[in-house]
Amino acid sequence: MWANIIRMMEVSQLVEALTGLYKPGYRYLQGAEVNTSGAKGLFKLKSTEYMETMNHMTDVEAQLCLNQIAYVFFAYHAINRTWPELGLNTLEDFLSLTKEGMFVLESRKRFRRETVPAKEFAGTLELRSYTKISTQAFVARLNFDLNEGACRGYLKLAIRLDRRDI
Repeated sequence: MWANIIRMMEVSQLVEALTGLYKPGYRYLQGAEVNTSGAKGLFKLKSTEYMETMNHMTDVEAQLCLNQIAYVFFAYHAINRTWPELGLNTLEDFLSLTKEGMFVLESRKRFRRETVPAKEFAGTLELRSYTKISTQAFVARLNFDLNEGACRGYLKLAIRLDRRDI
């Protein structure tokens, strides 16, 4: 499945740029591998706004992990023209899209066991489908797994190039 892994240098630059959108304590994605149908990430939880010491990953941290790996996955494919209909040619184009043009339509998570924040853990994101719903809007459906089954679920994401289409 990971035979066509994209060059790590390119992906590491995307990880750095895209996690840079977050406050330093919320840059959970440490590294990633991307292929045509998904992405693998290495995560480490750092801080949270709502408690001094975090003893396990909550829904909030899980969503931040998923957002960060999804940004890297879609940025790579947009910039490298895997999906040329997005019309994004540079990292700067993609970064402007992240501000208001990408958002979660649906997120379903099921926690099966705790994830300890002090330890690194892996996560995967798998693209199930990608639908163009207008000339300037797309919907992506993805499955995910964080920490070898500790948290699994489904995401439905919108990519909106023209703010009027969704």
